[in-house]
Amino acid sequence: MQSVKAALGAAERATGDNPREGLRLAWVAQEELDLLPVADFETYDAKRSRNDIATAIAAVRSRAASALGEEKAQELLDDLAFARRAFELFGDVARRRHEAVTFDLSEFVELPPSDRREVGEALRELCGEVEKSLAQSRKLEEDVASWGPENVHALAANEDPTAMPPGKIPPLEGSKRFFLGVVLVVLGLALAVLVFTPVAPALAPLIAKTGLPVWLPGGLAGVALAVMGVFTARAGVRRVRETERARQEAPAIALKSFHELSVAYRQRVYMSAALRVLRQKATLVEKTEDAFRAYTTGKAAPRWKRLCGDQARDVVATFFDWDANRYPLKDAVSVAVAQALGPKGRLRPFDEMATDGWDVLLKAFLLDIFAGDDARFFDGLAPLIAEGGLEDSELERRALQVVEEWNAMVGSG
Repeated sequence: MQSVKAALGAAERATGDNPREGLRLAWVAQEELDLLPVADFETYDAKRSRNDIATAIAAVRSRAASALGEEKAQELLDDLAFARRAFELFGDVARRRHEAVTFDLSEFVELPPSDRREVGEALRELCGEVEKSLAQSRKLEEDVASWGPENVHALAANEDPTAMPPGKIPPLEGSKRFFLGVVLVVLGLALAVLVFTPVAPALAPLIAKTGLPVWLPGGLAGVALAVMGVFTARAGVRRVRETERARQEAPAIALKSFHELSVAYRQRVYMSAALRVLRQKATLVEKTEDAFRAYTTGKAAPRWKRLCGDQARDVVATFFDWDANRYPLKDAVSVAVAQALGPKGRLRPFDEMATDGWDVLLKAFLLDIFAGDDARFFDGLAPLIAEGGLEDSELERRALQVVEEWNAMVGSG
C-alpha cells in the first residue's frame, strides 16, 4: 500500500500545476491498487483503508480531468491503457527474439550474425535446411528396423548388439547347384551307356535317317550332359566356399556397420530434436510478432506512432525509462529485455549426451514412427537436447511415459 499512497500523494501535488501529470499519476495509483483486491485484506479496518484510498484516487482523477478538459483527459487515459497492452505485447516479442538470438546453436550450426528483427525468418530458413538434410538420411530408418527393437538400447549406447538378426548372416549357397551337377553327371553317363544296350537297335531306324552312326547321337548327348554336370558341380562347390567365407566374415562386418549406424542414427535423432527446438522458437517469435502487429496497426497505428514520437513521452515513462536520444522506442525495449534476461541456453553437445538420454530419445523417435499420424512422444522429449528446455521433473515424467509406452508396444528389451 505504501507505493499506492506515494503515487496518490504525487498525483495530488501535481494536479494543481500540471493536471495531465496529476491524472497520469492517479492512473498509476489506481493500477497499483487494483493489484491489491479487497478480498486480500483480512480486517475491517484494512478494507476500509483501502476503500478510502480508492475514493481519494477517484477524486484526484476527477479534479485533474476537469482541469485538463474531458477530451484531452480521455485521450490520455486511452493512451495509457493502450500503451500498457502494447508494451506487454512488444515485451513478449523482445523476449522471444532474445531467447532465439542468444540460444547457443554452435553444437549444431554456426549462424551468421543477424538483426533481432529478422531472427524469426532466419530460424524458418534454417528449419528448411534441416528438413532437407533429414530427408537425405531417411534410409537409416530401414537400417535401424533391420536390427529389431531388441537392439535399440545398444544402438543408443553405441554398444555391441545384444542379438544378431538372422538376416545379417548370409545363407549358405551353392549346395543345390552342386547336387544338380552331380545329377547331370549321373544322367549323362547313363545316357552314354544306353547306346551299348539292346535298347539302341530299336532306335536304329530313326537314327539311320540322320546318316550318323547308330551310337553317335546318344553317346554325344550323354557326354555333353555329363560335362555340363561337372561344370555345374564345380560352380556349386565354388559358391559354397564363397558363401561360407562370407558367413564367417559377416558378424565382424555387421558389428562395424552397427556402430556406424549408431552414430549416424543418433545424429539424425539429434538433428530431428534440434529441428523441433528451432521450430518452437520460430513459432513463438512469429506468434508474438503477429499479436503485436495486430494490436498496433490499422486504426491503432496513429496512437502507436504518437507513443514512438515526442508527443507522449510521459505516457512511455509510465512504463519504461526511455532515453530517446540513444535508441528508438522498440530498440530500447529490446535492449532492456536483453540486459534483464541475459543468455538463454544452448543445445547440449552431441558427445555429452548421456546414454539414458539417448535411449529414451531413440525410443520416443521410433514410437512416433510406429504411431504414424498419432505421433506425440518425440515432440515432448525434444527439449532434452536443450539445456534449460524443461524442468527436470517434467522431463523425467515424459521420459517415464515413453519407457512405459515402449515396453507396452515392443517389450522391455
